[in-house]
Amino acid sequence: MTSRERVTSVFLGEIPDRVPMADPFWKETILAWHKQGLPEGIHPAEYFNLDIRYAYFLDTSLQYKEELIEKGVDYEICRDAYGRTVKRKTDADATPRPLSWPISGEEDLKALESRLKPNAERISFGYYGDYFEEPSRPSGIEATLRRRKELIQDENTFVLVNMLECYETAMRLMGDEHLLMAMVESPQFITSIFDVVADLIIGTMEILLQNLPTPNGVFLAGDIAYKNGPLFSPAMYSELLQPAHRKIFDFFRSKGLFILYHTDGYFLPMSDGLIDAGIHAVQPLEVKAGLEAEHVKRELGDRIVLMGNLSVPELCAGEKRMRKELDSKLPILMKKGGYIYSSDHSIPPTMRFEDYCKLVEIVKIKGKY
Repeated sequence: MTSRERVTSVFLGEIPDRVPMADPFWKETILAWHKQGLPEGIHPAEYFNLDIRYAYFLDTSLQYKEELIEKGVDYEICRDAYGRTVKRKTDADATPRPLSWPISGEEDLKALESRLKPNAERISFGYYGDYFEEPSRPSGIEATLRRRKELIQDENTFVLVNMLECYETAMRLMGDEHLLMAMVESPQFITSIFDVVADLIIGTMEILLQNLPTPNGVFLAGDIAYKNGPLFSPAMYSELLQPAHRKIFDFFRSKGLFILYHTDGYFLPMSDGLIDAGIHAVQPLEVKAGLEAEHVKRELGDRIVLMGNLSVPELCAGEKRMRKELDSKLPILMKKGGYIYSSDHSIPPTMRFEDYCKLVEIVKIKGKY
């Protein structure tokens, strides 16, 4: 089977020849692997012939050009594409820390709404798992088409569109705490933001579909849960966020696109609402959030496609523990189909190249139907 046939069959409820494979890789991992045996200039997804390798990217930011505000000995303070003031460490691989956000109320939204309109410069192309905001990735129709032709050697491959959904975009515009408080105190304002982002996504997708080769599915990142449970109640999801989700999911389904939803954390209380809104699959099923393979398969396995649930710390702990993790989880998750192999996060540089080679070998053998 081709990669597109293999992944498509899973979404259609059919049994493929083997479990499809996909994984996101840290930039630092790729750099380390080039010193450990991965050929220079080759992306791991290409080298290992993973079934989901390529993606369009859809930018939901305010499209500001990054601006340096202050430079210290070991840090930089910048304004990013979302208009946030962000502090970044320059001597360590640390997560950027937002210091301020561009939207706090209705007046800010009105002032910035013109920056949240669909346009072709929001579209780019790269490898699945790349960073969403990659400033070096060329955008626009011509650049995207050119990059697609450079990367894709076989058209029989499954292509996603990667994007941040309504909640995740609003979080970057407002900050976690401000957004969650506003969902309680100013729900009408929050639904306005979600609706603006939904229109932005749909409008930009229409530009993509009219001007570029058609993708097969969409990957929407929306972290609506944390380790112990959802960030807000299922009732609040139904009232505030689900209408925007349903709007964009209905559009995707009308175009024949499969919908893969990403959320970290223990999201199960939200699963009924997400399924009702129209998702086809969920990822990454974090093990450290208490999402056990048997429970997840029993609760969701006959309703949507599952992707992930293989613990990154275990996969990176050497061949013995990696093999134990794969041996204990794969038979459960792949039973009766409906499963795509992936780690439960992304592959860090603590994973050695030779160990990932062994991982792929194991999955391709034990993942056969």
